[in-house]
Amino acid sequence: MKLLLFLSLFLTLSAQETLIQGRSGETLYRMDVPQSWKEIETPKTQDTMNPVAEWQIGEVSLVFHTFPGMSIPPEAQVERWKRQKPADRITPQAFSGFSGLLYENETTLAWALSWKATAKESDESFSDVTFKATGPVEEIREELIDAIRSFERVEAPEIW
Repeated sequence: MKLLLFLSLFLTLSAQETLIQGRSGETLYRMDVPQSWKEIETPKTQDTMNPVAEWQIGEVSLVFHTFPGMSIPPEAQVERWKRQKPADRITPQAFSGFSGLLYENETTLAWALSWKATAKESDESFSDVTFKATGPVEEIREELIDAIRSFERVEAPEIW
């Protein structure tokens, strides 16, 4: 137990703030990423099938998607993931102005999040987002949760 507490504290202390660009190339988000995570370069594209950011954490791959101008309810994302592989657990989430769901099974941790406030649809920072980690996620479950819960907008969007 003490070892787990030490490891969690060590990983938190060794995290670095990472700025994440949206599909527009503008810096929209930030999160604390452990230094051991390898960021994979992703091309900037408007195609929402492609991730905006990606990391490799040992054998685990973590991808981040945004959906500008589209509202995809977290429940719809989770239903899509359930068709890929049934969930062991689905948990409501709320942090940094986002709300949504955490979908879990033995090889996947995935968050489907929506911004709680109403914003101008043309503002990319309004977009719903997903994080999806695949691979042996149980080994780094707490590390993934800590990093994702640090995720936030750099600036709040202009509210109507």
